[in-house]
Amino acid sequence: MEKELQVNGFKLHAVYNDEFINQQLMPLIASWQQQAVKKQRRIIVFLAAPPGAGKSTLALFIQSLCDDIQALSLDGFHYPQQYLKSHSLVLHGEEVLMSKIKGSAETFDTHAFKKHLEQLTGDDCWWPIYDRNLHDVIDHQIHVTKPIVLIEGNWLLLNELPWNELVKAADTTMFIHAELKLLKERLIERKIKGGSSSEDALLFYETSDKLNCERVMQHSLQADIEINESMMF
Repeated sequence: MEKELQVNGFKLHAVYNDEFINQQLMPLIASWQQQAVKKQRRIIVFLAAPPGAGKSTLALFIQSLCDDIQALSLDGFHYPQQYLKSHSLVLHGEEVLMSKIKGSAETFDTHAFKKHLEQLTGDDCWWPIYDRNLHDVIDHQIHVTKPIVLIEGNWLLLNELPWNELVKAADTTMFIHAELKLLKERLIERKIKGGSSSEDALLFYETSDKLNCERVMQHSLQADIEINESMMF
């Protein structure tokens, strides 16, 4: 099945294997709908994966398959850019400005994320976004109204505090596995598409994206549904 989606500010032509859709996604969607009816409240699904594995695209694709589902992103919970530029933390014995490691688990406002997760199980609420043109977060942007929310993010299943406590808010969890070589190709291509030179894109991968990929792949909790990236296409 083919669909044209707007992913992270870019128009993307998404193509998924019909077998994957019919045997994996549609039964999952049906089970989430049943849970929502049974529990009489909004259902929360976490979709985690390393950077470049296609979680944003998959979340939006699943949303397009069912009117009951609303796809949301963890990215709206980055600390504001001004905060990242004015705060630092100690990594491997060295003090590092948070803006230099933007995207790592430590650069997310987990307190705000927890507050919004609590709101999701109640009435309709609002969700922040990350604007890739402004390179900053904007609060109160998405009106959450659907009975099933699918939240995608790198760190949603990270087996470290406070992430391994926040995951308890999810009714179901999913994880996409992918080869590091494939992730490298995609992430470098993404940076170049965003305006970086080949050299800068490679440097960013080696100093940031690669570390995040390895951390997600090596330190995430087991999900209820494990998906291999290769089976989707």
